[in-house]
Amino acid sequence: MKAFKFAILVLLYYCYCFSLVFTFLPISTKILMESVGVLFVIIGLNKKVKIKREFSWIFKFSIIICVWDVLLSVISGYYQFHYCKTMVTPVGSVFGACILYEYSKKLLKNEITFHLFFVSIIFSECVITFLMSLSPSLFQIVNSIQITAMADMQVTDNDGFYRMLGLGSAVYFGVLPICAFSLLSCSYLICNKVQEKKKVVFIIIAFLTIGVVSFFSARTSLLLVAVALLPVIFHLRKMNIGNIVFYGVIVIAVVSFGVNYIQNNFNDSMMKWALDFIINKDLEGDAAGTVVDWIINTKFDDIGTLIWGDGCYENPDGTYYKMVDVGWYRNIFYSGIIGVSLILYFHYKVSLFIYKSHKTKNMKLMLILLFVSYAIILLKGDGLMLSFLILYLMYYKDGIFERKLSFKNRSVVYK
Repeated sequence: MKAFKFAILVLLYYCYCFSLVFTFLPISTKILMESVGVLFVIIGLNKKVKIKREFSWIFKFSIIICVWDVLLSVISGYYQFHYCKTMVTPVGSVFGACILYEYSKKLLKNEITFHLFFVSIIFSECVITFLMSLSPSLFQIVNSIQITAMADMQVTDNDGFYRMLGLGSAVYFGVLPICAFSLLSCSYLICNKVQEKKKVVFIIIAFLTIGVVSFFSARTSLLLVAVALLPVIFHLRKMNIGNIVFYGVIVIAVVSFGVNYIQNNFNDSMMKWALDFIINKDLEGDAAGTVVDWIINTKFDDIGTLIWGDGCYENPDGTYYKMVDVGWYRNIFYSGIIGVSLILYFHYKVSLFIYKSHKTKNMKLMLILLFVSYAIILLKGDGLMLSFLILYLMYYKDGIFERKLSFKNRSVVYK
């Protein structure tokens, strides 16, 4: 029975993390989960249960951003309402994360178990993605029952692609937030003194696998790997030499096997794309050098654009306004420094809520590095990391409703 419950939990996490959409159910499973969460919250409110102030703040601040967006869109005359559409994600994530927590609170009984399970979910998806890149038949089977975030390209075979393509939203730029959170969760677990060697070995293998698969999906992931390694490097000073040698051998063995396997099994276009990141500019011009060119050469027409933006996010043909792909500039062109500040403050405030619920040095460092990762992600494209921050917050606040038991108190035994 417990195995069945865990299987359901795995499915729910896949729906939340990857926003799976099936061909036989062309609606995002994350949206369906969030709809159930709305009903759950309504029932709770009818029972006069109070929503915790942190989640109330998320709702209120989303409205503030939407009000700013409406004013900007109407005054500019473009009527694109980009932030109004974007705020659906954090608001919906509160309800989706609520369902995840309520279902799993008796299965994931402490923070270590929570982080391990989260890492396991992302690791398993990376394994599936890896196998799909090697097996055209598996790729075709999986993509015959799901609609990916790049469904408009009508993907039927992976031979012509130079990136790995994952499940649901885990394609191209969508990989980056998932990569950042999972890698930093791995680092957090190692720095949080997980003692069992089997768990540490799994965390190391998961870290390397997630890093490699993410790199072959979106090469900016390499920078996120470097960020996630920082706390581990500092933590090595606290480990005895025996453990360092043991885990070092594991890393060398896994890396050696991985490099050899990739060289012998990956298609030429994928290897060329990966190596061009180091040698030349990218096949489609999205290499690091191109990003630097955008940053250097992009100009603002006037001070008004810089402060409150032009209110335009996309051109009529669907291309990005000013033909700029850098997330920082796309947001500034749309809503200026004011809009960018609102989005950053949203991430900062949710991160602060998490830290206040679990005030440890490791948690503080993890949240700071998540912010650094978000800054890196915005150099490549535009997006939010609020879905995963809200998921973390839901667990560390022990659910959306006021309760006597706190999640952090259940993890004391692991400190």
